[in-house]
Amino acid sequence: MTTRTAKKTTSSASIAESSGNVFADLGLAHPEQELLKARLTLQILTALGHDIEIAVAPSRKKHGEMSVILG
Repeated sequence: MTTRTAKKTTSSASIAESSGNVFADLGLAHPEQELLKARLTLQILTALGHDIEIAVAPSRKKHGEMSVILG
């Protein structure tokens, strides 16, 4: 019969309150843009019963525009 003893470990981990944007908390570049993409992805995933089509095309304008077509 063998006896096991628990190992004691020491941790220097600290807990910090979130800013509300995990991408900012991780120090990533353009955290607001990353959060927007994550929210868009969530909306697409929760749109059950719908076909989702995303198209990207060159813009004639200096800045592109975004439009949503519901059908």
